[in-house]
Amino acid sequence: MTDQTAPLDTPPGQQPLRNHTAALVLGILSIVPGICLVYGIGGVIMGVIALVISRDDYAAIKANPEGYNPSQVSSLKAGRVCAIVGLSLSGLLMLVAIMWLVLFGTMIAGMGSMLQGIEAQ
Repeated sequence: MTDQTAPLDTPPGQQPLRNHTAALVLGILSIVPGICLVYGIGGVIMGVIALVISRDDYAAIKANPEGYNPSQVSSLKAGRVCAIVGLSLSGLLMLVAIMWLVLFGTMIAGMGSMLQGIEAQ
């Protein structure tokens, strides 16, 4: 009797990975559009989700590397790498955006006090 619940790309005797495709898609999305959306917040969110959903499968692969389909394993690892890269780039973008806001906030506050000094004269 064959296992009716196993995906078609899983050879007999190997266990399927549940979230390898979702981790890859979210990892890629954390890099490209994640950086472009709202100062990197989208990339951080998608990168964290990709890392969280791939955590259990990655631990299972470390425990038994031969028990899983190699294409699914490589897909999961690529998704984790993309998520880490996207998370790093998005975090850097968020840091730059915060520094930009602090810089211009300081400049605007300085201009307000300068204008008050001119009005007092």
